[in-house]
Amino acid sequence: MEVVRAFLALEVAEDVKEGIVELEEEVKASGADVKLVERENLHVTMKFLGDVTMDAVERVHEAMRTVKEVKFPLEVKGTGVFPNPRMVRVLWVGAGTGGEKVVSIFRQLDGEMAKMGFRRERDFTPHITIGRVRSPRNREELLRVLGEYRGTVFGTTPVEKIVLKKSTLTPSGPVYSNLREVELGG
Repeated sequence: MEVVRAFLALEVAEDVKEGIVELEEEVKASGADVKLVERENLHVTMKFLGDVTMDAVERVHEAMRTVKEVKFPLEVKGTGVFPNPRMVRVLWVGAGTGGEKVVSIFRQLDGEMAKMGFRRERDFTPHITIGRVRSPRNREELLRVLGEYRGTVFGTTPVEKIVLKKSTLTPSGPVYSNLREVELGG
């Protein structure tokens, strides 16, 4: 039985990715030890599912169809880190206007996935992961760069569909492809 590594996501418009890539260049220039996310892999992660069978893919697809939300614009705004500035592991760009609709979609998906046996998330912050920190090298400079972008608006992306993505791990990084998509309501 075929198994795929999968996650649920919202896609991000190319012009918004352009602004994020400019921030990534600044992060790179900081000298911090960060593995940046490639432009083509930038997205809003809704829920990581891990290894799932193709049967489960079909059930997830059905669950995606139950989400009640209309298409909307999402302001991509600000920067942050997980879990906190003292222990930086993940760098992200956040959500402004429209973020509450992303949270609504997440809650609906998380509830449906819990019915299928997936673990519920404790909390959720709408974000686009832009990098993962490998060591504390130049952490202060990294935090300074992120601080400069704290209030930056990177643009507005249309949120029109939920996507179930497959993640194939390769030596040069993950390669994502779309398994299933569900359009949001009018």
